[in-house]
Amino acid sequence: MNVRSSPEYETVGQLRFTACTDPYSSFDVPQAHMGTPYALHMRSSYVGLRRQRDKGFREMSTTPSANDSSPPVLLGETTVRNAVKVTTGVAFGFIFLTGVTGNGVVLWVTGWKLRWTSNTVWFFNLALADLASTSLILVTVLNLALDLDWPFGSVACKVANCLFGLSLCSGVLLLSSISVDRCVLVVAPVWCQNYRTPRLTWAACGVLWLLSLAFFVPSSYFFTETLVEKNRTSCSNLDVFQDWQEAEVLTICIFLYQFLMPLLVISISYTILVVTMRKKKFNKSSRPLLVVTRVVFCFFLCWLPYHALALARISMADVPDGVRMVAIPLSKCLAMFNSCINPLLYVFVGQEFQDAVRRSLLQVFKTAFEEAPIAANV
Repeated sequence: MNVRSSPEYETVGQLRFTACTDPYSSFDVPQAHMGTPYALHMRSSYVGLRRQRDKGFREMSTTPSANDSSPPVLLGETTVRNAVKVTTGVAFGFIFLTGVTGNGVVLWVTGWKLRWTSNTVWFFNLALADLASTSLILVTVLNLALDLDWPFGSVACKVANCLFGLSLCSGVLLLSSISVDRCVLVVAPVWCQNYRTPRLTWAACGVLWLLSLAFFVPSSYFFTETLVEKNRTSCSNLDVFQDWQEAEVLTICIFLYQFLMPLLVISISYTILVVTMRKKKFNKSSRPLLVVTRVVFCFFLCWLPYHALALARISMADVPDGVRMVAIPLSKCLAMFNSCINPLLYVFVGQEFQDAVRRSLLQVFKTAFEEAPIAANV
């Protein structure tokens, strides 16, 4: 049964929900992002829908008249929803322009202007993942501009969601692997001197991309173009959950896989790295280390509000309107902002802005990704 066509979700008390106006579904989760690491756990919206439905049924028993002519949605709520929708569209447009430009420059410099080293291979692949995710944001911008209508067809729905999830998942795995690489470089410098080659790094990146691909290609089955009303369709998940407990389990799994586990891997790697640096008195101001540290810090800073709200959402009996209509959409903008901020970190790490603008762009990237001697390159 498709939840969007189920009669029990059509009327909740005095409110009527459709896939294009329901803040728990289409607007709350941009259509191009349904089912990805970024928003797959928004299937937990079933929790809110069921509880809101039950609340509505309780209210119906105490409502004086079922034929009340009062407007179904307050003007203030509509105004806030439209304002957030515009803000989200503008933010996604900005992220698309800056992300495509910045990550495109990183790919050009690392791929064609610098010699291949382990550092440049890692950051080339990370920029590729960021470029893919920011490019696909254009689909979301177009979807918002079309008032959440999906005119691109079922195949495009599957491909867009699969590629978006693939790029975000690969970015998380790459950040974790880069942190482990920095740790190994400090703990086993002799081994790195002999075996840490660009070819080995390329092989590691290939494995990470294949793991992401293996996870998200099968999931593309659950994306489809759904007719929600006459001449209006949406790109959404099939109803694969029988009850809201399954949605809660998936939300927690996504949180563990996309946030908590990478956080643990990175934290352990950096703890070992710092302890070893103090013992061996390595150079603590290495620019590659500063690049990795700031990239990782910004990743968790950008994604923490999103995952925190996702967990809060499945634990609340009733989601406050401010959280549902404002905090959740804006947290998604902040999460996607992470994909366009990395190029700025590469350029301005370890130096003042005034110095950066006076230097050639190529020299800036050479400094950020340089391969220093093993004893200092941490």
